[in-house]
Amino acid sequence: MAERASPIRSEGAADETAARALREELLRTQQEVARLRELLVAKDVELGEAKGRVTELEASSLRLAHLFALPLMLVGRVLHVARTGLAKLRG
Repeated sequence: MAERASPIRSEGAADETAARALREELLRTQQEVARLRELLVAKDVELGEAKGRVTELEASSLRLAHLFALPLMLVGRVLHVARTGLAKLRG
């Protein structure tokens, strides 16, 4: 006579298989979370470096803008004084 698996054993085996599948899925999920966390940290570092570089470039640009503005202001002042002086001479 052939032995049949008892319903209790079948359920236990099915439960064990389901539990194993859930543990494997949990492990894959945890690995994916760890991978994504590493990517996020790396991107955060890149963003910080880029922000620092932008700040450096802005500071350099402001210095250059001030350097170029100073001679223009001086030329404007000289022209104003010259025009005022000529206007007084004329009349």
